[in-house]
Amino acid sequence: MTVSINLFIKSFTNKRGIIALKMNRIMRNYHSHRERFSMENKIAKMLVVTLLVCCCVTLSAADVPFVLSWKSINSGAYCPNQAKKHLHWNEFYQIGFGVDSLAYKDLYATLELRSRANFYYNNVEIYNCDFVYNKSNWQIMAGSLPWGYGLPNALYTYALVAADQDQFSYQATRLNRVSLGHYFSNHLLSLAIGGNNHNQSIEVLTYQVIKPFGSLSISEEIRAQDNHWKTPVSISSINSQIDKGNIALNAQIAVSYLPKYENTEQHTTSYGLLAVNYKPNDLTELFLSTEYIEVEPSLNDEQRYHIGISRKIDDFFLNPFYYLDYYDNSSSHRAGLSLDYLFHKNQRVGLVYYLEGSKINKAKHNFAIQAQLGIKA
Repeated sequence: MTVSINLFIKSFTNKRGIIALKMNRIMRNYHSHRERFSMENKIAKMLVVTLLVCCCVTLSAADVPFVLSWKSINSGAYCPNQAKKHLHWNEFYQIGFGVDSLAYKDLYATLELRSRANFYYNNVEIYNCDFVYNKSNWQIMAGSLPWGYGLPNALYTYALVAADQDQFSYQATRLNRVSLGHYFSNHLLSLAIGGNNHNQSIEVLTYQVIKPFGSLSISEEIRAQDNHWKTPVSISSINSQIDKGNIALNAQIAVSYLPKYENTEQHTTSYGLLAVNYKPNDLTELFLSTEYIEVEPSLNDEQRYHIGISRKIDDFFLNPFYYLDYYDNSSSHRAGLSLDYLFHKNQRVGLVYYLEGSKINKAKHNFAIQAQLGIKA
């Protein structure tokens, strides 16, 4: 019996030794593979950076319309009405990279990549990509672009840099599409077919009148699913743009019709935008915009007003501004001032201060530095 126990203990000890030896080998292999993977990852990143630099040099040398842009705003806020956390820090930055109107015979293309900040790292995404083929009076387009209605700050040169600066106010989505258009005189009739995973299929029929001083477009859009409801939606819109002399104007109306479908009741929502930019002289710019939005699912209306004045002083622009938002019988105010140093056309660095809130004595104080830079080779 004692011999059997001793043999069992000896066998168990040997097995433990063999297992420990195998575990040590596994761990050594793991660390070896990990170090090799880390080294390969570093090499891959170095290759990507090297290829990117080579692409930039090649594009510049080949006279390709290469563009690079930067937008950022870093802000600190003091909130006297918030207990235990009076100070806040926020930031937004965006890097853009692409090719602007690369032409080859009857084909031209545009591409813009943008970074999307996510905490301490970035994701690079395709923001806009278009291939356009023109032949005689026909136009074929394919690509992907942001889609929607209402860009209230598009006419204002000195709008605050913000994450939603280029976002549509109403029915915003992404349209991946192929379109066919036909020009006759100064008119364009086009049909785009495409969609995305959220809205499913999207079809847009557009009639556009193009003049030297502006354009007028009428469109009818059908989406298999609305942005909020899983319901088909029809969106009818009229958009007018005028840029003549010292005044620029953008007026847009859009109406969405949702039929009764499963649990969704039949209803409509609407959107309206009027934006005006007026330059009485080379030193002064006046901007005014107003928006009306019926918000899903409450169908309460939201009204937004924005007034901005810009005055050139040497190489600086002084820009007082005021925002007023009404929603569901409540209001929010934002009033402030920015001072931008303009060292090239549409390239600026500036300081910002503004108050925001529903009441002055409880308003939040914001201090920020912003930058909007770009270069085109």
